[in-house]
Amino acid sequence: MGLNLLPANKSLKPLEYNWGSWKFLVNCLNNWGVDTKDFSERNEGSLLNAEVCRTVADVIEKNLDQLAPEDQIWLREHIELWRLSGGFEQW
Repeated sequence: MGLNLLPANKSLKPLEYNWGSWKFLVNCLNNWGVDTKDFSERNEGSLLNAEVCRTVADVIEKNLDQLAPEDQIWLREHIELWRLSGGFEQW
C-alpha cells in the first residue's frame, strides 16, 4: 500500500510510491525548500498542479548528488515523469 500519482498527461505511466519512499521524498523536498503543503498523506485524489511538479523535478535534479547512491537510482528515474506529468492526482 502506498500512494499512486496519476498524471494529467495520460501518455505517461503513473508514479507509485510506498509510504516509506513517499515520506522520504517529501522530507527531502522540505529540506530543499519546497512547499509541500499540497502533498497528500492519504489516498484522497487531491491535486498537485503542473508548476509544483516541474519544481519537484528541478529540485530533485539539482540535489540528487546529496542522496545515497541507492536513492539516486530510483529518484533519477522519476525526474522526467514529474517534469512532464502536467500535474498529478494523488491516490
